[in-house]
Amino acid sequence: NCEETIEERLREYQRQGTVGIGEFMICRKINHPFVQAVFQAAEKLGMPILFHMSPQEGYEYGIVDEPGLPMLEEALEKYPGLKFIGHSQPFWHEISQDAKPDLKSRMEWGRGPVREGGRLVCLMRNYKNLYADLSANSGGCAIMRDEKFGLQFLEEFPYCFPWWLHYFTFPPAMHKRSNFPTFSLIFVILSLSLYFDHPNWCEVV
Repeated sequence: NCEETIEERLREYQRQGTVGIGEFMICRKINHPFVQAVFQAAEKLGMPILFHMSPQEGYEYGIVDEPGLPMLEEALEKYPGLKFIGHSQPFWHEISQDAKPDLKSRMEWGRGPVREGGRLVCLMRNYKNLYADLSANSGGCAIMRDEKFGLQFLEEFPYCFPWWLHYFTFPPAMHKRSNFPTFSLIFVILSLSLYFDHPNWCEVV
């Protein structure tokens, strides 16, 4: 049973220098025993996990949740010591209260005004172990689709940046800027920094 050896394998990776898990891409529901075993072991070993998300099993790569992210909330409650880093369209789609539940909509890049009361915003307010990855188009589009809301989001959740952003310092004026192409350039630069400076992440698929 592969679930029984997950902690043992992760512990060995950690001994070799691994500091986190990502990109977690297995296409199984979040409540699947294997996914739960990875979460449990990661929490025990203090290893953050960056996950990709798919809208349904067999459709895309990434762990699977339903519209509104109910299983993610269950996991956030069940593993309070585990840092979850969300990524991909189905995750960021939930930033707006009017997020449509159909499969096609959940896989689209964010666009148009963001309506207050989005499920993702509620989860981030209620669970301090939930982080959000801004390095890809999914996160970039979610923030840049609505300039006013995007800046408010970054001000409310300054810790939402990926773990590797903690190695950089932004000037205080950054939050006051409205130059979103500048933000896009920053995402690209920091994505490259992730690749070159922090190779010690293990990938679980």
